[in-house]
Amino acid sequence: MNILTKVQAVSADKYAMDDCGVPSAILMENAARSAFEILSEKISKDSKICILCGSGNNGGDGFALARHLIANGYFRTTVFSIADKSKMSDESLNNYQICSNLEIPIFYFYNLDEFYGLDKDFDCYVEALTGIGGDENLREFLSSLLKIINGRKGFKATIDLPAGLNPDTGKAHPDAFKADLTISMFAPKLGMYLKDGRNLCGEIRTASLGIPLDIIKKFSTINIYRNEDIRNILKIRDNSSSKFDFGNVLIIAGSAAYPGAAALTANAAVRAGAGLVHLASTEFLPALFPEVIRINLERNSDGTINKSNRLKLHDSIQKADAIAIGPGIGDNKETLDMIMALIREFPDKKFVIDADGLKCLSADKLLNQNIVITPHLYEFARLIAKSPEDISGREYELTNEYARRLNCVLHLKSVPSITSNGQQTALCTNGNPGMATGGSGDVLTGIISAYLGMGIAPFEAASLGAFIHSKAGDLYTKSHSQESLKAGDLIEFLKYVLD
Repeated sequence: MNILTKVQAVSADKYAMDDCGVPSAILMENAARSAFEILSEKISKDSKICILCGSGNNGGDGFALARHLIANGYFRTTVFSIADKSKMSDESLNNYQICSNLEIPIFYFYNLDEFYGLDKDFDCYVEALTGIGGDENLREFLSSLLKIINGRKGFKATIDLPAGLNPDTGKAHPDAFKADLTISMFAPKLGMYLKDGRNLCGEIRTASLGIPLDIIKKFSTINIYRNEDIRNILKIRDNSSSKFDFGNVLIIAGSAAYPGAAALTANAAVRAGAGLVHLASTEFLPALFPEVIRINLERNSDGTINKSNRLKLHDSIQKADAIAIGPGIGDNKETLDMIMALIREFPDKKFVIDADGLKCLSADKLLNQNIVITPHLYEFARLIAKSPEDISGREYELTNEYARRLNCVLHLKSVPSITSNGQQTALCTNGNPGMATGGSGDVLTGIISAYLGMGIAPFEAASLGAFIHSKAGDLYTKSHSQESLKAGDLIEFLKYVLD
């Protein structure tokens, strides 16, 4: 599913009009008709409907929607407008005039006392006040109006995105419109999935503007996976396949203190479908799947990987299709220096680096597009030398910036999680708080390594891996509590996601 920033949405709109020759009036008409079709699924014909319209094109969508509602038997529809007719676009003014000619009830109000005097018991409120032209900075009149509407009962829908929400950052005014349904034009907007947007938009549906989706793809650099995308990337296996067709994955992980991290990563790689999985470690748990091939490493006095293992690891990396490094290896400097040196020796190999392995890195160490790094917020903060507070609210921006700076695929384990290679971005909006448990990230590392080993490109391996990881967590909580979810359950439920 394609997602648009504000600039991308404006550019797509301009392209549809200027290059494809679709008049703005037709785009608005198609948007209103599609919005009606979506809204009619949610409300009955005897519903008492209030449509709130502003001066811009978003208000024009509201006027056109009112006409479609009346034309289809929703006779208890009333428009409440704060529009200044002198500021209306031609399309909005035209739709206002059509509503007037059809004697659709339109009430103008310019202060809250006037609005207080109007009928209050509506079954549905449709907000078409600001659209994509607005942000979190509401003028006092609008914030007071929205506070009143938010406090009333009734189903609430918004056209394009809620008034008071920033379409790019997801930051919102405290009184931003709280929708049960957001009917987005062209495509959903980035801010709907970030920060406050996640709690303001309700169900998100996209209105068709009567133009091919390929136009949106010309401008969108942001995607969200859907279930059908799994098999578009992770192909059905050929009947003549062997284990050698699905990747030889090497996991370098664990230590005497953290053998569980290594086991979770290796077991996840097996369950995700890797053809062969080798685990190079100083310690092995009985819980390690018997399918995992063990490579015993010499240990330091603290139980971490000794640098004397370099040649053995070099040979293993040479034979592997993908390598996962980091979970549970500890912070021994000699170990980390050896690991970084090995990564540098193999620029053409596909790596996923996580957890303690990230301590090898810094923001000035250029990587390459074969490398996936998977920090959580605090690891990311250390990597880019910022505080977690500096990152909060800027996750999308900084993930893209540092994917470009580092020249790698960066998967930030935030909410939502964000994968970027500096040009493309994928958001993972699935998952639940039950997944906030020790070892969950190790499982993700194993999944990504399996997909890298199968030959899937690093950006797709990381973003698809995050999607499937989150789906496993969501499937678990359909029948069990979030509190009971442990990392090993994610591995077990992978088989249901890929069913």
